[in-house]
Amino acid sequence: MRRSVINNHYLLVSVLVLLVAITFTISPKTSFATSTTMDEKYRNQFHFSPLSGWLGDVDGTMYYQGKYHMFWWGKATSTDLVHYDQVTFGDSFALIGDPANGDYWTGGAVVDANNTAGFGANKMVAVYTIPGSPQKQSISYSVDSSYNSFQYYSGNPVLDIGNNDFRDPNVFWDAPRSRWVMAIAKSAEKKVAFYSSTNLKSWQYLSDFGPMGAREGAWECPDFFQLPVDGNQGNKKWVLVISVGPNKEQYFMGDFNGTTFTPDSQTTNYLTQGTGLDGTVFMGFEGANYGSWSTTGNAFGSGPLLGSGQAHLGAGVATSNMSGDANTGTLTSNSFTITSKAINFLISGGNYPGQTSINLIKNGVVVRSATGDNTGNFKWNGWDVSDLVGSTATIQIVDSHAGNWGHIDVDQIMFSDVLHAENREHALWVDYGPDFYASRSFRDYDGSLNGAVKWLGWMGNWDYSGSSVPTIPVAGFNSQQGTWSVARDLSLVTYPEGVRLVQQPVQQLQTLRQTPATITGRSLAAGTNTIPEFIPGKNTYEINATFTTTNPNKFGFNLLVGGGRKLVVGYDSKTSRLYIDRTNTTDATISNFNKLYSAPVTSQNNQISLKILVDKSSIEVFANNGKTVLTALTYPSETQTGVQVFSDNANATTMDFSAWMLDSIWPGHTQNLPIKVNDNAVGSGLTYTGSWTYFQNDSVYYGNDCHVTNSGNVEFTFTGTSVDWYGLVNNDLGLANVYIDGVLDRSGIDTYSPKRAVQKLYSKTGLSNGVHTIKVVATNTKNPASAGTAIVHDYFSYLPIETVKVNDNDVGTGLTYTGSWTHFQNDNIYYNNDCHATNTGSVELTFAGTSVDWYGLVNNDLGRANIYIDGVLDQAGIDLYSPTRVAQKLYSKTGLSTGVHTIKVVATNTKNSSSAGTAVVHDYFSYSH
Repeated sequence: MRRSVINNHYLLVSVLVLLVAITFTISPKTSFATSTTMDEKYRNQFHFSPLSGWLGDVDGTMYYQGKYHMFWWGKATSTDLVHYDQVTFGDSFALIGDPANGDYWTGGAVVDANNTAGFGANKMVAVYTIPGSPQKQSISYSVDSSYNSFQYYSGNPVLDIGNNDFRDPNVFWDAPRSRWVMAIAKSAEKKVAFYSSTNLKSWQYLSDFGPMGAREGAWECPDFFQLPVDGNQGNKKWVLVISVGPNKEQYFMGDFNGTTFTPDSQTTNYLTQGTGLDGTVFMGFEGANYGSWSTTGNAFGSGPLLGSGQAHLGAGVATSNMSGDANTGTLTSNSFTITSKAINFLISGGNYPGQTSINLIKNGVVVRSATGDNTGNFKWNGWDVSDLVGSTATIQIVDSHAGNWGHIDVDQIMFSDVLHAENREHALWVDYGPDFYASRSFRDYDGSLNGAVKWLGWMGNWDYSGSSVPTIPVAGFNSQQGTWSVARDLSLVTYPEGVRLVQQPVQQLQTLRQTPATITGRSLAAGTNTIPEFIPGKNTYEINATFTTTNPNKFGFNLLVGGGRKLVVGYDSKTSRLYIDRTNTTDATISNFNKLYSAPVTSQNNQISLKILVDKSSIEVFANNGKTVLTALTYPSETQTGVQVFSDNANATTMDFSAWMLDSIWPGHTQNLPIKVNDNAVGSGLTYTGSWTYFQNDSVYYGNDCHVTNSGNVEFTFTGTSVDWYGLVNNDLGLANVYIDGVLDRSGIDTYSPKRAVQKLYSKTGLSNGVHTIKVVATNTKNPASAGTAIVHDYFSYLPIETVKVNDNDVGTGLTYTGSWTHFQNDNIYYNNDCHATNTGSVELTFAGTSVDWYGLVNNDLGRANIYIDGVLDQAGIDLYSPTRVAQKLYSKTGLSTGVHTIKVVATNTKNSSSAGTAVVHDYFSYSH
């Protein structure tokens, strides 16, 4: 929430006096000022971000009075963790109360139901870090019924131990002992301290936990909660989550007795011994000597270094740093036969390839090698040796560098079919991507969530956030930067290797889904192919895919394709490695950004499932029902919307695929998504005729309300290409007729059902672009089984006309060039300042829509073109000659059926007799759907 480029650490923001608190509601009824569209480049559409300003760590997360509350330097609430109401405080520092007291860093808030602090019963009390040397903990308390305004406590700080790295308190009520407990990071020491208090003002030290697991970066932002194992409420574990700077989170499972957190034996054995890792240990360096391994020189001594104090596995490590960096030598294994597909190891030390390294040697030749990273922190690395199975080899650890960092450390060499090449310390990781940090779970003060634990995380990384990451310019406001993840449900699930933390997007996110595109059992061809059933116009969608692999293969998706860029989500079944590759994804210049990230993911019955959430500047990948997660920022251009599937081999993998475009959560922004018109939206094209009764406060309906009639009708006028009618079915309802544009389209729609439910009762697609009406008429008749003739209207949903531009350089988004074309740039007459020109070539676009336009150049030296729609000549001899040079619309086609179409422009190499040439210049296509 507070970092900066100062010492690569923390951002201190100047404090502005709070003048007015403005409620900013993200709901369909809210209108924005013209100063922002909430659809700016890079602004996510189904993730929360504030109207303007910086968004960092999530603070004060709780569920209270039927709402989820969350803070940063502002506040938002939500009833579903999908749509949000923002209380905008500008730079007023929402939790601290009195801006004159300065900045605050990450913390939390509690509901003091019993008035333990003396500020009043049911007050919210915020607990947070005040930056400085030392770092201190302070509190504020709410002063209004909405919990939007806080008063700074005059007795602050409430906890000061004189520590310069003491931050991010997380406070909860310890009911068995009737006291408050604080978990707080001692960041530099790589510890979490526990304190207790009876009044939130005076705190007593209880214990420390750590160091353990990952400890390369500072420990920050602890979260602490209980979860049942496999849903068994009688078997709960405490989960301690720790952010490890700059961009990772690890977790521990165990017991908390009110004073001390103790990891359970399974967690301890995994983190200290590697119990549960895939494969067998070839060499763990546990003994007093190296056994059958041989040494040369004096660097490695006579045996492993025992009790090194570093985070490794077991008792010892191999190191060439026995007596400093000056010594050199080698440590070599006996020969062995490679029987597994991967060789994994922990490595640290100097970054000198070939000089401080571990090498795999076959027939006297180094065939694989790895080096350190100039740190003393052991990290997993490994080699894919699937092509060497059956070969005889040796492993040699080499130190031939006598200068600074002139040493190499190795531990836990393992043979496995699961590759560990993620370059991370040995830990239980929350997320294997680069951009999930400082997560906080919601405390349930209503007691109505039935033990469910949900959280949000900050999508960011201190390797680049706050410096080179693009900002969103917001007219009339400070620019906006930062976004949170989708809310996730948490659980503990038992697997063969042990209990693991599982994350899945909250189910409420599915309410944003539109009509699915579905594929069943498609055998993947070798190479890269588009998916005609799913061609998104914008990067706001969900993909659920299950791949079944019978033979070794590498496969996956190319997403955000366009302009020569893409994001790869891939899986290598040979080595059980899932990866996201954003080395060529963003159109921005971001330091330390263009990298590949991977995670070990084993298939289940030869299957791997992926749930992928793509928004305008982020991606979240949930593998195998959320057992493994990768979260990453992406920052593509707005024309990078292509989706492709790839496979290295043919007939090795089949795919089951479902995809949905997702609604925007921002008000007034519809994208190419249906708009819901509630039954109470009279005046927005909705008209009732006859006698209707209005009912409210029934959650089965959209908006919790409906209209009922026996003989009336309801009519809606809209501009779009499709429309749906939603209403109630029940055991006492009758029949209805539906008219489209005044013509009866369907008669006798039966709304009788033995079970009461709201559902889609009618759907009309393929309407021409333009204004239409739908009218529902109650016939006052019924199915003989029904007890009544009424009909119940809930809402209409229609698909507006949305226009998507496909630039001439967006190859891979359904755009294909054939023949010889020349690419020209830096001419602002064209869309995106570029174009393609040809005399004899053709350009083709595959799109999902109902109309399409072609834009290009007219000039005094241009020729003629023919246009084909779906392979059929539609217009011949389009003349591009003009005495004046202008980029303009050259062709338009409307009234296409709903579905996938192609447009093809063919240069004829002919011309008007007045023209000086025969070339055709293509600028862009524009299609509507």
